[in-house]
Amino acid sequence: MTRFFFHTENGAVRLDTDGVELASEDAAGLEATGLLGALLADSPRGFWDARRLTVTVADAHGQTLFTVEARTRHHPPSS
Repeated sequence: MTRFFFHTENGAVRLDTDGVELASEDAAGLEATGLLGALLADSPRGFWDARRLTVTVADAHGQTLFTVEARTRHHPPSS
């Protein structure tokens, strides 16, 4: 088992200091995706105001492995 850390950013950075032990990087990706979905469901206003929500996954050495994100893009009306 490997310990993975799930840092979040939604206008403010929140560092995960506990981490979670998981079997693989793939399992960490699924965990990050689930966390992103849960955060969106818990605070849609926070996401909408910040326009971006990220979950960055790091290993026990602090090395960033990948980031899962949701963001908004506004498209101006065509003339």
